[in-house]
Order: sequence, then C-alpha cells, then structure tokens
Amino acid sequence: MKNYVKIIGEAVKCTVLLSASIHVGFLLVYSALHGTFDKLNIFDIFGIDLFFPQLGVGFLNFILSVIFVLVLFILVLVFLTNRRQLVDH
Repeated sequence: MKNYVKIIGEAVKCTVLLSASIHVGFLLVYSALHGTFDKLNIFDIFGIDLFFPQLGVGFLNFILSVIFVLVLFILVLVFLTNRRQLVDH
C-alpha cells in the first residue's frame, strides 16, 4: 500500500511539473509572437496581478519577477540541499 501511495505522489508531482512546463511553453510562444514580456511575468502567471494589477505589466516589473523567481529557486535549492544533508547524517 505504501508503494502505491508513493507512486501516486510521484504521478501528481510529474503531472504538475508537466502542466506548468506546457503552460510556460505556450507563454513563451505567445510572447515571441506578440513581442511582449507581460505574459512571462511571474506575478501574472501566479495570478498575483489580480490583486495588484500594476505588478503584471511593465519591463521593470518583469525584471522584478525574474529576481523573485531566482530568489525562490535559491530558497528551494538551499532547502533541498539541507534536507539531503540531514538525511545523509
């Protein structure tokens, strides 16, 4: 039973990652066709711009969203690195 739950968990993770990759792929194509960065803004992708519309537009906010993604990546990387070190010891 444990293995079955683990397989379901892996399937969910893979499905979410694949869906997100397809979504970003479509946004890249859209942005290339329309010559705009607005749809690649992470605040637009996350839907934060629904609450703060000014975050979803403009090149400066796009740069801010790239910085946000980089910080998020570093935090996840540090978390996973520390978790693996704890498991190894």
